[in-house]
Amino acid sequence: ETAKKNDGGNDEYGASCTSFYTTTEKQDTYESLNDILNKKCANEQVRVVIKDMLAACADITGALRTALVTVEGSANTFGDAQLSVDVIADKIMWEACKKSSVVREGASEEDPE
Repeated sequence: ETAKKNDGGNDEYGASCTSFYTTTEKQDTYESLNDILNKKCANEQVRVVIKDMLAACADITGALRTALVTVEGSANTFGDAQLSVDVIADKIMWEACKKSSVVREGASEEDPE
């Protein structure tokens, strides 16, 4: 399985330079996330974190489908203007970390405290 990054100057795929494509053919069935993690990740706690964060990403995707992108009027620790979607995603990720049975500490550029 190989992934190909479109370099922006190559019109082969006609997409943005941040797009990735695979040459893998569609299959009728795929391995489950648990099967893949059990094969690829020996540490049970890391497997739990991966599943927790993927669930948070799904929640973020759902929340951002209806969110209006606005500037919050503040900046993060790197000086970037905070967007409403940044704040929404940050809040969901922190909620997931608090609920996690294995996450003990975290950091965010949106809220460094």
